Amino acid sequence: MRPMPGLSRPLFLGALALLLCLPALLNGFPLLFDDSAHYLRKPFAFAQELAQGRLSTDAGQYRGYMPSHFGGGEAAPGSAGSAPAAAPEAGPSVALSGNPFFLRPAPYSLALLPFAHPVTLLLLPFAQALLVVLLADALLRALAGPAPPAWARAALAIALLGSAAPWLASQVMPDVLTGCLALWLALLVVGGDWLRSPWRAAGFALLGAFLVGSHLSHLPLAAGGALVGLGLRWLIERGRDPLRWRRAGLALATLLLAAGGLVGTNLVFGKKATLSESSPLFMLARMVGDGTAARVLEKECPAGAPWLLCQQPEFWRLHSDHFLWQPDSPWLRHWAERDRFLAEAREITGRVLRDHPAEQAARSLENVARQLVTLWIDPAMAEPPLRSFSELVAQMGEPAARLSAGSWASTGDPRLDAYRRLQDRTQQALFWAALLALAGVAVLAARARRGPLLAVAVLGGALVLGNAFLAGALSAVHGRYQSRITWPVTVLAVAAGAAALRPRGVMDRAAPVRYEAAQAGLAQR
Repeated sequence: MRPMPGLSRPLFLGALALLLCLPALLNGFPLLFDDSAHYLRKPFAFAQELAQGRLSTDAGQYRGYMPSHFGGGEAAPGSAGSAPAAAPEAGPSVALSGNPFFLRPAPYSLALLPFAHPVTLLLLPFAQALLVVLLADALLRALAGPAPPAWARAALAIALLGSAAPWLASQVMPDVLTGCLALWLALLVVGGDWLRSPWRAAGFALLGAFLVGSHLSHLPLAAGGALVGLGLRWLIERGRDPLRWRRAGLALATLLLAAGGLVGTNLVFGKKATLSESSPLFMLARMVGDGTAARVLEKECPAGAPWLLCQQPEFWRLHSDHFLWQPDSPWLRHWAERDRFLAEAREITGRVLRDHPAEQAARSLENVARQLVTLWIDPAMAEPPLRSFSELVAQMGEPAARLSAGSWASTGDPRLDAYRRLQDRTQQALFWAALLALAGVAVLAARARRGPLLAVAVLGGALVLGNAFLAGALSAVHGRYQSRITWPVTVLAVAAGAAALRPRGVMDRAAPVRYEAAQAGLAQR
């Protein structure tokens, strides 16, 4: 069966991926967030230096690629499309980190290497959208069979286009990969005979390792999601899934690969074997925002505690984002003593957990509850980018510099924000409807003891809760964090609904030792 009348499956998927780029197409340039320059600057610098045969892990080599407020801003010698540096932003010059991945994990930045060019950068939204579409289509076929009905594919397209996926796929940020990880986990739970192929299984694990490693919150999210999805299917089916050990092995291998990649890049560039060198800083910022760090500082600093943070009491009680990103924030002011500051951050947060556990737990639960119901497409995507990104595209050259300057976001065109607000209302409505649909599917699947379907439905809810916990308890509450998980929930609802409507005899038929192609989908039990 064709996916749509008169439309081949590759053409259908390609057209859907292109439609998912609509925000970027209307804007005339990929959408940006405040962190976009940080992710893109590293692969651009690596690509430029590698082209000249002088790639190094020495941070000083990349001074010319840094933004003006980091003491850079001028095009590095030999860089393409060099342009005069913009006037430095207000604020002191900040010392350059010895680890380019101190604040953000390496995988997404390294994946941007093919797009670190003024022409190929324009293709990034389509590449991200294609990954979204391929994973969504694979999940639909895994649940509803290799030839899902046309209405199911149409529903999938509507769910994707009406969700937050177009805006996240169009953005130079790894936020879209949170949803891709959710779909990957669902495929791990319900994937069929193709998991027996060593090459396909290896490719699947490598993709999962990339998705898991692209954001620090993804590692615990993936571990928890795999435990819930695989554990529930195992519990319901009681050993009737012949691929259960392979699924568990793939999950473990993926987590180990992702963790090893994070530790390896920090070891190579930062000379420290750690998952994240900056995690104590972010934990301290969260406790400053909660007011619990101030309880410790107000007691210990007057008593003679030697902590560097004692020198800036105005930062003891502050919004966590301001603590992290103000130009005179303590961790930047004391960057030359960063190892000492991070060690003290670990000590302060440890004191909070030891002396004020109940208060911190209450604050964390409050943040999680607020994050759970706080979701929106970030308005920053429709606003002019920071000067640091303008400096970067000036270094990259044409046509990126020209298209960025003329984009709707850069010129403040109100049509982009109006489109964002409309999409925001639509994606929120779809998300809550999808949650209700998954709850209904879970009830039906539990009564019929349909393990794969129940596992997928429960997995969707678990990922929503897990994402809210990780974002709310470890960071400031922002709508963009929860919107990362809204669009995969709509995809899960469509795929699970299509599977639930299949004939009972097809869904509940016992699986043979080796599955037949015609029995793909939930018949693969």
